[in-house]
Amino acid sequence: FEIGKQTGRVTPFIKPWIENAGHPLIQSAVQHLQEVTGQAPRKIIGCPTANENVIANWGVPTVTLPPEAEGEHSANERTRLSYVDNVMVPWILAMAKSDNDHVNWIRQE
Repeated sequence: FEIGKQTGRVTPFIKPWIENAGHPLIQSAVQHLQEVTGQAPRKIIGCPTANENVIANWGVPTVTLPPEAEGEHSANERTRLSYVDNVMVPWILAMAKSDNDHVNWIRQE
């Protein structure tokens, strides 16, 4: 297994976005995350260059819940599976079961 650095790759600028804290999707996300963790979620400003920027800039309401990780984008990158199992998966399932119309698209009936 070998990790090599890509040369000549330039990450394109992707316009940042901010969601309205009163949007039903945001309210649902905050509510369910608080139910899963027992505490109010931290709201932070990030600078991702991933799909969420593109989707949000299409006008699709977007929420991200990044994993707890260390060494992001390095050879030693790792994610805490306990966080995935105990927070991320229950949160996604709670959102999928939500009556909120903004999350109905993730239901699989």
